[in-house]
Amino acid sequence: MNPITHLLVGWSVASAVPLNRRERACVTLSGVAPDLDGLGIVVDTATRNLPSATAWWGTYHHVLGHNVLFGLLLCAATHALGERRLRAAMLALVSFHLHLLGDIIGARG
Repeated sequence: MNPITHLLVGWSVASAVPLNRRERACVTLSGVAPDLDGLGIVVDTATRNLPSATAWWGTYHHVLGHNVLFGLLLCAATHALGERRLRAAMLALVSFHLHLLGDIIGARG
């Protein structure tokens, strides 16, 4: 699924209940943060014609950021930064899981 779509889904979750700006940003970013492991494609593209080409995107995308530990890390970070800690942390977890669901449904797993 497109990262912009993930961002908009996260923003929709964050806008569903009253949150302050920081909490809304944390919840929104929790919906797109799992795709940070996809930044390896930049390195792969830059090194594709070199003798020591990398395969970071194929190796790490959907591995580093798409797991329970990363979801809990996002939840904990949102909890630490928010004023309505439990509400914001739970919404960050919802946003993260909607990202995973979107990848399963919209990106062929």
